Amino acid sequence: MSLKRGFTLIELSLVVALSAILAGALVPDFVRSLHVEASRKAALEMSQIAEASRAYYIEHNSWPGDLQELKAAGFIDSEWEGRNPFGGLYALQLNGAGLDVDTVVFEAMTSVVAGLLPMSTVQGAHVTMTVTPPGATLSSI
Repeated sequence: MSLKRGFTLIELSLVVALSAILAGALVPDFVRSLHVEASRKAALEMSQIAEASRAYYIEHNSWPGDLQELKAAGFIDSEWEGRNPFGGLYALQLNGAGLDVDTVVFEAMTSVVAGLLPMSTVQGAHVTMTVTPPGATLSSI
């Protein structure tokens, strides 16, 4: 008589069920960590845009109108798309004597992005960072 060795259907079902439970517990944490890293990158890119805008201001005595001006003047990489890791565009807008750098991120991540930026505000999914002219403070603009 030959004995067949292998797993029963119940044993295989248990392994699949346990794997699904583990995946269900780990995937949300993994996705959250991806969103946090994307938020950090968005904050870093906004800071780089702010510094490039200040350098542009020093050289031209005016703020750039948009990212294209910064690219054309060589202050940021001309190949960069100008999108944050969430797919939102970065926008520049004059704010009195200062400049606002604005982008849209997942609303759940706005506090992470804003928490990494000086002089930033949140409105809905928008995160806005105010850039002051060199030598000025926020209260003076």
